[in-house]
Amino acid sequence: MITDNTNVVFLEGETMRKGFSIVELLVVALVVAILTTIGVINYRTAYRNTVENEGRSTIELITAAELAHRFETNSYITCTDLSDCNDKLNLELSPGDWDYAVADAGGGAATITGTYSKGHVNTCSRTLNADGTYTAITCTH
Repeated sequence: MITDNTNVVFLEGETMRKGFSIVELLVVALVVAILTTIGVINYRTAYRNTVENEGRSTIELITAAELAHRFETNSYITCTDLSDCNDKLNLELSPGDWDYAVADAGGGAATITGTYSKGHVNTCSRTLNADGTYTAITCTH
């Protein structure tokens, strides 16, 4: 076998250039594409979970304030947006990408609803019952 700087010369006069074949490059590109897809899917899932957890946490805080108010007055406060809820429930929740409201659900009950305003539509809600119990927080995408 004879070699120089650019080619490797095999017996019988065949030559092969140094470098990668098209198949090897395609395999590498495919692996990179698959890993990128997995990464994007994981990022989106983590982002959606973070957004949902933010909504759930704030609804928990509003629930606690509503239950404290109900303990004192035997009724829930209704509010139309986060600023209104902060004022009426003596909260200091910072505004963000979610908007919250508490609506009268009839019969002494109330429904807390949080709506995410960016990207995908995401709504979380909880019903506060007249007897002071409440439902689990449900979220829809």
